[in-house]
Amino acid sequence: EDHKESRAAVEQLLRSRHGVEDFGVWDRQERLEQGAQEDMVYNITFMACGVIALLVGGIVITNIMLASFTERMREVGVRKALGATGWQVFVQFLIEAMVLSLLGGFLGIVLGYGVSVWLPNALPNFEQTVVTLDSILLATGFAAAVGLFFGVYPATRAARLKPIEALRYE
Repeated sequence: EDHKESRAAVEQLLRSRHGVEDFGVWDRQERLEQGAQEDMVYNITFMACGVIALLVGGIVITNIMLASFTERMREVGVRKALGATGWQVFVQFLIEAMVLSLLGGFLGIVLGYGVSVWLPNALPNFEQTVVTLDSILLATGFAAAVGLFFGVYPATRAARLKPIEALRYE
């Protein structure tokens, strides 16, 4: 608890005995604080990379769903002409976006687990990593949330489509 005072006392004692300052005193507490700051910088950097990856993935999902909607516009028009409600079409497209996102999430989980098992075997100085159920559930939750959030726009566009416009589209 008195490490700062102790450090100053040790430095003063060594200076008085040596006559010159030909020594160095390292404070482990400073090193621990410096390590914690470096860890925080790494965490923020990795979090920023993750957020950017989620945004890019979400934009890709939106574009894929919009392309799917454009290709299947007549199908949506026929469904609506036969009595499907806008809500049913909305839910269909939203589920498709979430399934697409969850498939990507599961692929990422499998790839991440594979790398976490392979890396310590490939690099001798690399520590063994642990993949927990919490991290898998968190990744799955984020994948579902990205699919839900970025699938709303294409699903809304499909739900608002008028059957006559869809049947005329070619």
